[in-house]
Formats: sequence, C-alpha cells, structure tokens
Amino acid sequence: MNIFPDPMLVLVQVAPFLVLLAGLHVLLFKPMLDYLDARHAATEGARADAARLRESAGAQLDRYEAAVTAARNEVAELRATRRAAAGAEHARRIAAARSEADGVVRAEVARLREETVAARQELSGRSRSLAQDLARRVLGRELPSMEA
Repeated sequence: MNIFPDPMLVLVQVAPFLVLLAGLHVLLFKPMLDYLDARHAATEGARADAARLRESAGAQLDRYEAAVTAARNEVAELRATRRAAAGAEHARRIAAARSEADGVVRAEVARLREETVAARQELSGRSRSLAQDLARRVLGRELPSMEA
C-alpha cells in the first residue's frame, strides 16, 4: 500500500480541473463579477446622487424659506408703516375736524349770546311798555313814565 499518490496521476487529474477553472473564470466568474461590480457602482451612484439631490433640495428649501420669511417680514413692516401712516392721517383729520367744529361752535355760541342780549333788550323794552299799558288800563289813567 502506497500512501503517496502517483505524481503523474495527480497531474493528469489536476490539469483538467485547472483548465475547467480557467474556462469558468473567463466564461462565468469574470462576467458575473463585472456585472455585480457594475450593479454595485450603479446602486452606490444612485444613492450618492439621491443624497446630493436631497442636500441640494434641502439647501434650496432653506433659501425659499428664508426668502418667504424675508417677504413676510417686509410685508409686516410695510403693513405697520402704512397702518402708522393711516393712523397719523386719521388723527390729523380728526384734529382738523375738531378744530373746525370748535370754530363753528364758538361762532354759534357768540351769535347766540348776541341774539340773547338783543332779545333781552327787546323784551325789557316791551315789558316796560306792556307794564305801563296794563297799569293805565287797570287804573284808568296815565302813569308817569318810569324810565330811569
């Protein structure tokens, strides 16, 4: 019994195995490995593109949000400015109307005072005349004039 194999027999058996292995490498393993590498590259490329697009979209969203915030702030400032201007205009018009109304009221008060004085003078003269006429009729004679 021989425990060492015959080297020629080993060589005869290893040679077809190596030829088969070389053929499989050329026909099967290399194309499969190339395909898997290409698929991995495409997948990683797509993931990298997606991450880049996500970052780009996030940056663009931040710019849009900043622009919207700036526009809202500008509108708020413009609204506050216009509201203040309208309030000032309102106050100015109210002050002008009050001033005009005060002038009209003063003029009317002065006119009423003048009319009151004139009416009192007229009534005073008429009341004296009426009093003398009543006294003359009641007494049946002429009274001396009571003018001061």
